[in-house]
Amino acid sequence: MTAYCCCLLGTLLVAMGLLALRRGPRLALPALVLGGGLGVLLAKALYFVLMLPYVWPRWGFATLLRTDPATFSFFGLCLGLCLGVALAARLTGRAAAQTMDGFAPALAAFIALARM
Repeated sequence: MTAYCCCLLGTLLVAMGLLALRRGPRLALPALVLGGGLGVLLAKALYFVLMLPYVWPRWGFATLLRTDPATFSFFGLCLGLCLGVALAARLTGRAAAQTMDGFAPALAAFIALARM
């Protein structure tokens, strides 16, 4: 599964999971936007940091602009999704811990599907 599909699948599962658990559309849309945005940014940034000795001599900072699916980190994507949901919960005035409890099944489904 390419990184683009992972990003899309992850953010959609986040939004669907929050809607299905009656967390409300007020929370699902900000979680979708923040989770998707932070997920892509952190996936790229974590790949750059972890692979720095290998990519720096070849591409330098241009690595951050490459759209090759192999230059994204799955763990950075998961971290970005979690941070996006927590941030969306804080912005909408909900408890972040309860929102993350509701988000956990969607994240587990995303990880299971993405690892196949």
